Amino acid sequence: MKSCRFLLNDGLRGAARCMCVDLGCDVTIVDSEPVWPQQHKRMVQIDMPTLPYLTLQQFAAFKESSVESLLHSWIEEHARPTVSDEGKRIHERCRLLKEWQSLGFAGKKAALRYFAHRLASA
Repeated sequence: MKSCRFLLNDGLRGAARCMCVDLGCDVTIVDSEPVWPQQHKRMVQIDMPTLPYLTLQQFAAFKESSVESLLHSWIEEHARPTVSDEGKRIHERCRLLKEWQSLGFAGKKAALRYFAHRLASA
C-alpha cells in the first residue's frame, strides 16, 4: 500500500469517497478539525495498492505534476454537477487502474511506463 496526503476542501469529501470507490482504494480524513479553519480544508489520506500508485506517479511525471495534485484535480472534476469530457476520461482511467490491479502486478518498471502511457491515451 502507498499513501498520499493533501489538503482537501470539506465540500469535496463525498467526491473523494466516490472517486476512491472507482479506484478501489480508501480515503481517510486525517484530522478531526480543519487544518485551515477559514477555508474549511482538512488533511486527507488516500491509501491505494502499489500498482495504481506507481502508475499514477509515472502518469503525473508526464504532466510534470505530483500524485497528490493529480488526485486533487481528479476529485475536483468528479465533484462537478455535470460530467465533462475530462470527467469521462478520469472515470475511464480509474476503471483501467482497478482492472489492471485485479490482473496482478509483477513489479516491473517497464510495465509501469506502459500503463502510464495507456492512461495518457485513455
